[in-house]
Amino acid sequence: MTILSSELRERIKLQRENFTQVEQYLAEAIIARPEVLQAQSIDQLAHELNTSKSSISRFARKLGYSGFIELKHTISSSEKHQKNHHNNLIAQYSLLIGDYTKLLNQFIANCNFDDILAIAKLMHTSQRVLIFGLGNSGSVAADFASRLKYSGLAVATISESHGIRIEARHSRPNDLMICFSRSGTSRCIRDALRFGRENGTTTVLITTSNDYTVTTNCDYTIVLPKKEDFIAYKLLSHQIPQLFIADVLYTEMMKLDPKKYQLALEKTSGVLT
Repeated sequence: MTILSSELRERIKLQRENFTQVEQYLAEAIIARPEVLQAQSIDQLAHELNTSKSSISRFARKLGYSGFIELKHTISSSEKHQKNHHNNLIAQYSLLIGDYTKLLNQFIANCNFDDILAIAKLMHTSQRVLIFGLGNSGSVAADFASRLKYSGLAVATISESHGIRIEARHSRPNDLMICFSRSGTSRCIRDALRFGRENGTTTVLITTSNDYTVTTNCDYTIVLPKKEDFIAYKLLSHQIPQLFIADVLYTEMMKLDPKKYQLALEKTSGVLT
């Protein structure tokens, strides 16, 4: 696709009031179909637009070009620049996508599938699911909790430290607590897990930390790969692996009773529409 350069577009805009009727026609034709100007000779263009070569030359000079060739070159240079720019963007985005793919593949290669299935079953059977997270992890926790609520589960989600501590302190043995914490070092999240353990609540931590002191009060720990291990890590969001594991857990839970959850989703949809 040929794209009109911003330079040529601006020149046409500045000279528009000075155009003759023929030049106005040429300007509109070039703006609408720049590929016509780029691909054809002056003879072909004159025939295509039913005008004279001299009119095209005068139009080019009025725009500040030496003639038709320089005007045409502007289109070609713009197209080449645009293609190079697009190619650079494609290469950059491909690197980003590639690192996300490696990040998720690394998790799949090292994850404990038995733990994932066990957590999904607990989501399915627990009286209540508590989902906690702070900051960006809190956003993931809120999104995950919303999906579970849509599916008919009793869910409490909090992304504020005082609220997390209070809810965790009042957790019960039939509850399931899932905490999202990238670093695993948040005092609030550690306290919540400790409170849950003291109350007999089943506790799950989703983190990138391998530090055993972080997982002391966890019945299950899902360790995600660190984005710092990848080339474009500064561009990567640590939320993507968190969202991915949330999708995995949700999918496995749905498999346990598809009809039940489909009915719940339909009920939710009926309320929201």
